[in-house]
Amino acid sequence: MKVAYATIFDPLDVRRGSGTWYHLGQEIARRGHDMTWIGPLEVDDPFATRMVRSLHRRLGKRYKRYLDPGVAKARGRQVSEQLGDAELVITNDYAIAGHTATDVPVVLYTDAMIPLDYPAGVAPDARIAGLSSWGVKRLQATVRKGLRAVSLAVYPETELADAAARYAPSAPIEIIPFGANLEDPGAIERRFDTVRAKGVIDLLFVGKEWRRKGGDVAVAVAESLWERGMPAHLHVVGTSSGDARTVSPIGAQRVSFYGLLDKAEATQRATFERLFRSADAFLLPSSSEGFVISVLEAAAYGLPVLAYDVPGVRRAVEPGVSGELLALGASADAYADVIASWFDVPARYDALARGAREHFATSVNWPRAVDRLFETIDRVIRQRSSSTSAS
Repeated sequence: MKVAYATIFDPLDVRRGSGTWYHLGQEIARRGHDMTWIGPLEVDDPFATRMVRSLHRRLGKRYKRYLDPGVAKARGRQVSEQLGDAELVITNDYAIAGHTATDVPVVLYTDAMIPLDYPAGVAPDARIAGLSSWGVKRLQATVRKGLRAVSLAVYPETELADAAARYAPSAPIEIIPFGANLEDPGAIERRFDTVRAKGVIDLLFVGKEWRRKGGDVAVAVAESLWERGMPAHLHVVGTSSGDARTVSPIGAQRVSFYGLLDKAEATQRATFERLFRSADAFLLPSSSEGFVISVLEAAAYGLPVLAYDVPGVRRAVEPGVSGELLALGASADAYADVIASWFDVPARYDALARGAREHFATSVNWPRAVDRLFETIDRVIRQRSSSTSAS
């Protein structure tokens, strides 16, 4: 099939969007589809957009330019001019979905959303927090147009799909979890007896946004374990010690900062892989997420995940199977309690490690996601053809 794969940034840049859209596109291409890569899309802001952004800056409010109606129309025109003889358009962008002039099916696959009941349920640290009420209306118009124009909308989790259904109740909507953005590292046998034997439990935390991702909580978990006589070392990826909101009081001997690791660069990728292989558990005490990718990567390495039970995480972690979800706001001691329970009953850890790898192998990998995506697309296209023939 001739597939136009359109994003607002370079779809061949593994560094963008945590690598999600790169890996999705590459997996589609591996199936032998004839790919037309569209992006990056550069547009000048229309006058109205410039005014809106200026007012938001003065008011100290955020504004999501990529969803601005004027910018959306311009991007739609750019994509329309580059489609060629494509038989299918796949995009992660509402603007492209709503404003691309084409008769072929358009599929939207995204974890972005501006809910109709905004700001209800939006955490203070969320990326879409702090939008003005009138600005939100403009952004929602683009979301609504995109959802009403597509042949199929796909989301990685239930909450996002439910929010989309409120915009377009009759739109075909499917839930397909994203895959981990890495090559399959293969099965890694993990047993808690090995952790106990080495005398320290290595905890891995990945996040660029220290506060939203719960960096301070992760540090406190390590502290709590030490206070219980359980030596722990926290490894922090994505943040340097200078960027952390508070410098760890437990010292460099118990916390290591690696900064942002570029998986496209061989040496940094090797460090990334070494940390995931040598860690014993993955911490994500994040207060707000899209569909989080790091826990899928942890699953690929058979790492049990401990995280807050928030949207964006619930579908990515299978509670009691690939990890444990704690109530939002649970203390660092509560996280430490779970880890301490492994010392008492090592079989709990062993089961989670096996379950994490199984979760990756059967659910959260890109081959599985793309299989389900094209099975759904084929069904939707057949239904569309049948409806057209009947009319």
